[in-house]
Amino acid sequence: MFVIVGVRSLRFALCLSVIMLVASEGRADELIINDFEGPNPVDGVTVTPAAVSEGSTVTAVSDVPDGGGSFAAKTALDADAGADGWFSTAFPFATLDLSAATEITFWIKTDIASNFNFQIHSGDAEASVFGFSTAEFTPDTWNQITAPVASFTKPPWSANPVVWSNVIRFQITAFGSGPYDGLYAIIDNVIADAAVALPSSIITSFAASVLTPFSGEDVTFSWIVDPDATVSIDQGIGSVDAQTIDGIGELQITAPDVPAGTALDYTLTVSKEGEKATRTLTLTLAPKPVDNLFADFEGPNGLGGAFVSHEATLTLVGDVPDGGGSFAAKTVLDADAGADGYFSTAFPLAALQDLTDALEISFWIKTDIVSNFNLQVHSVDGAASVFGFSTAEFTPDTWNQITAPVVSFTKPAWSSGPVDWKNVIRFQITPFGSGPYDGKYTIIDNAIVDDGPDVEVEPFKITSGIVDASGFSLSWESRIGNIYQVQRQATLDAPW
Repeated sequence: MFVIVGVRSLRFALCLSVIMLVASEGRADELIINDFEGPNPVDGVTVTPAAVSEGSTVTAVSDVPDGGGSFAAKTALDADAGADGWFSTAFPFATLDLSAATEITFWIKTDIASNFNFQIHSGDAEASVFGFSTAEFTPDTWNQITAPVASFTKPPWSANPVVWSNVIRFQITAFGSGPYDGLYAIIDNVIADAAVALPSSIITSFAASVLTPFSGEDVTFSWIVDPDATVSIDQGIGSVDAQTIDGIGELQITAPDVPAGTALDYTLTVSKEGEKATRTLTLTLAPKPVDNLFADFEGPNGLGGAFVSHEATLTLVGDVPDGGGSFAAKTVLDADAGADGYFSTAFPLAALQDLTDALEISFWIKTDIVSNFNLQVHSVDGAASVFGFSTAEFTPDTWNQITAPVVSFTKPAWSSGPVDWKNVIRFQITPFGSGPYDGKYTIIDNAIVDDGPDVEVEPFKITSGIVDASGFSLSWESRIGNIYQVQRQATLDAPW
């Protein structure tokens, strides 16, 4: 698949954690803080630091401990995630009063032999941690951790210890034995013992549409409270009684213009007849996204409108690099294609794309060709810029990643002008100068722009293509959201 870090493919809406009181025969009541069941068990879960977050995935998996439910939460780091010193997975939830708890238990399965911290956070930069080690665990087996509340301590990086009556998230952090690239941790059944206080009855819920917005993005807060209560939100918002009707309220704000990575706590305060209760949500500002780029080879029409300059077969194949999806795009030239000097595979975009904020583009290539190549980025009116690379040092038929800094792109002699990065319409992969290329192949996958989370671009499919003396004409059908449009590109007789 062709993927770009530049637009959010996953928008984390807050899913209030499953919080329920359960009774077990012969045991006191327990509070399940998170068991990762329900329709969206890992919504709102994030990984830090930010650089590692872009190279990690958090998914619900069916690998659970004995007595577990259907799902657990797995954090998997890419082979090049950059987690040299530490990484942390954060699990937010509706505010809980754990002041009566004496211990918290959870299950962990990991291939990491390291020190860990189990962190408990409340509002206003308040946290306490319990340390444990997996050094003596058998890798890839489930182990239960028991953390006595009395053993939690304030770490040096926290301004204050956790306020146990106002807990808003827990985190699992590996540290001190990195790098952690390519490793994983699975967490399940986080449980506080006996007689913990359930959330106040005058607050039923407090949620946000986005937990990791970028500056300027709209965020909608929603809440359900006692119909006769007064309601306010801090961070300069104030009373929201006017936005609360029969105990149900909603308010849209704009995420403030602060640096990416900034954490902002928003506390809902509800009062009724002398009773007062609060819930806190934490918004963590994300980098601003870059627009859609390139194509996604994962859909039923994963090749979209891709085409080749010479006689060739262009197909989806299951040969993908580590971390790839199910498919990549393979171009195989005919044995008599006549590609003596060059050939080019082009991937048109469904719509103009603004890549002015992009810093670099990387992608994976596998080929039996030893040659110079160009990664070409095209805009309207025949403008293009190229980044040159060579496969001369590569082992044939192996995957290699190419990184192309945007500042290193240059205007080729055949282009009418340099690419307009604000109006990108297609990219092309072109070997040149070491032909003939007849009978050779290239496979391309996973193009990534360095700014922002992953995106999967909607697929598009070719509907007709005509080659004649005047050049090449193409019609294709593309999907933007759920709307299908037919777009036609006239004769392509410019240099490839």
